[in-house]
Amino acid sequence: MVVLEGFRSMRECDVTVIACMDFRFQGALHEYCDAEFGYLSYDLLTAPGGAKVCASADPAWCRAYAHASLELAVDKHRAERVVLLMHEDCGAYKAAGHTFHNFAAEMEFLRNELLKGGEWVGEFFPTVKVELG
Repeated sequence: MVVLEGFRSMRECDVTVIACMDFRFQGALHEYCDAEFGYLSYDLLTAPGGAKVCASADPAWCRAYAHASLELAVDKHRAERVVLLMHEDCGAYKAAGHTFHNFAAEMEFLRNELLKGGEWVGEFFPTVKVELG
């Protein structure tokens, strides 16, 4: 068990970040979030595909996970912003049957997924500012 001495009084964060769980990016992801949002001022949700959990309901548990996690972040931690992140060469999309003929096609697809994910977050959490990364 981890005991978080000195953190008990902290109840709010500035932003919730949704990113891919891919082990290849965790170090860089934490460095990015610490630099961009400040140490300990963000909730970090990781899931297969990152923003994919907001953009598509495949598999169905992804949307349920995203909704429950964001509800907690917004209602309990008072997050006012949600940042959606994605990356190239994502295994979650490959597992869902997506293939890309070239890098530009993949980037276009991922941009559209970010937009869909942002719309979904805005629909359920209209008080938060959504940022796409």
